[in-house]
This record gives sequence, C-alpha cells and structure tokens, in this order.
Amino acid sequence: MKRITKAAVVLFAALLISVLLVGCQEGETLSLALTREEITVKPGATFDASAYVEREGNGKIYYAVENTDVLSVSGSKVTAKKEGEGAVVISSGEFTARLIVRVSAGNKITV
Repeated sequence: MKRITKAAVVLFAALLISVLLVGCQEGETLSLALTREEITVKPGATFDASAYVEREGNGKIYYAVENTDVLSVSGSKVTAKKEGEGAVVISSGEFTARLIVRVSAGNKITV
C-alpha cells in the first residue's frame, strides 16, 4: 500500500512539473507593468528604463522612444538630449507600456 501511495505522489509531481514547463514557454511574457508612469530628468542625463519595468515571464523586452529630438535609446539606456517631453515605449509579446519622460533643467522632481 505504501509503495502505491509513493508511486502516485511521484507520478503526480512529474505531471505537475511537465504542466508547468509547457504552460510557460520559453520567451513568453505573461505581464508587463511600470513602477512609475512618468519621470523628470535633466538634459544630458542617462537612465536605465528597465529599472521601471515589472514583468512576469521571460520574453524579450524592446525599448523605443517617442520624440527623438528629446530622447535617444540604446538597448534599455535612455539619454535626455534636450529640454522637452517624450516617452519610452516598452514592449514584450502582446504587452506595451509607455513611460513619460520630461526633460527639464530645473530642480523639479516628479514622483
């Protein structure tokens, strides 16, 4: 009787592991969100946009910018070129998020 119970537990564990492995395919993003909706930086500042991203899964994340006169992007590193406003568009799988970036020489910090 104990052998049957032990075999059933082992079989159940193997089945559970296989379901989990198939359920979350490699390269799949299950959710994507931002920790902040907007930030303010000074001209010339560079920041890592990935610091503001929360996600589930292991899909590749892509970064792009709106208003290339104000912002530039290389990988997840964003540089503020001059005063103005732009956004970092972050996408992975079917999910997209937009981080608004205000570039100002003043001392104002937006939280």
